[in-house]
Amino acid sequence: MKKLKAAVIGAGSTYTPELIEGFIEYKDSLPFSEFSLMDIDETRLEILGNLAKRQFKAAGFDCKTELVTDLDRALDGADFVFGQIRVGKMPARILDEKIPLKYNLLGQETTGAGGFMKGLRTVPVIMDIAGRMKRLSERDAWLINFSNPSGIIAEAVLNLTDLKMIGLCNAPINMLKDLKEQHGTVDPDIEYIGLNHLSWFTGTEPFYPSYYLEYYDNREEKIRECIEAEKTRGEICLELEKKLFKQFADENLCIKPPELAERGGALYSTAALSAVNSIYNDDKGIHITAARNMGAAPFMADDDVVEIKCKLGKDGIEPLPVKTYNEHIINLMQAVKKYEKLTVEAALEGSREKALAALIAHPLINDEKAEPLLNEMLEAHKQYLPKFFM
Repeated sequence: MKKLKAAVIGAGSTYTPELIEGFIEYKDSLPFSEFSLMDIDETRLEILGNLAKRQFKAAGFDCKTELVTDLDRALDGADFVFGQIRVGKMPARILDEKIPLKYNLLGQETTGAGGFMKGLRTVPVIMDIAGRMKRLSERDAWLINFSNPSGIIAEAVLNLTDLKMIGLCNAPINMLKDLKEQHGTVDPDIEYIGLNHLSWFTGTEPFYPSYYLEYYDNREEKIRECIEAEKTRGEICLELEKKLFKQFADENLCIKPPELAERGGALYSTAALSAVNSIYNDDKGIHITAARNMGAAPFMADDDVVEIKCKLGKDGIEPLPVKTYNEHIINLMQAVKKYEKLTVEAALEGSREKALAALIAHPLINDEKAEPLLNEMLEAHKQYLPKFFM
């Protein structure tokens, strides 16, 4: 049996202990023997990397684990690459949250203007990783991406490269968990349709929407909540991370600390490793992931990347057709997809014109505030957006 190598890009993330827990859980069905944990932040990498080694040792998982800051070295020979990067780290997120509020617009990490700016920073970096993977990784290597905005990243990679890739989010698996808790059981044929952070379980009455729909359905209320909040979610997470890193550095800690649940990302490893298990063992398991539509949702274009139930196996992703939807779903998905495609083009071209068009297309912005907002946010993130200042 061929042994597998995993590369974790962004291994200094607080989510890494959760991911390592998943590798341990699946160690009998996935023959990973080598892990390359990579991050550009050496301090965070050392702390999280050493915790990972202690987790593996405590679980009796005999494997090679290396900590590297060189991306090419991490990708070299990798079979599965797990992306969990945050370009600009938490200070950039906090700017994404705060600047739009000055314009009475939503400040949120993945939705609206905040998610847009994160997309501009992140898409070029992920596309660079994709290009390096084609050169350095195994021929059939897969990119398993959790970096946000996950849907926009998948839109870029799946349409502009031939890399095998799935874009994952823990929102669907948590939505399914909530449904089971509310109803005791869930029809296995329940449908799921949407875009990342804009999705619904359908085929039931009433439809069950993602909690991110609050930002669309209760826009003014959510903006007011953000303005009145003492701290942004990013500031809360930054404080929490400081406390978590004190725990992570404890040489006696060898498991994922329970406090990590406060950071978010619950069931992240379940979504990631169960998908990898279906791919490697070709079990044709059903997972909710990003995929090119290819007719599954008849109201979307074939090359639109949607978030949908799919069969996963060694040959790739097969999106499953959806039959239950309404005009609200159609209109919102089509509008946000237009924004996503323009965001990808703007990010890769460094085009202010397309960046402005993307903001105007977004249902949460779409007004005269878009241009001054864009100019201020581009200037705030100038160091991460060189193409916009050439």
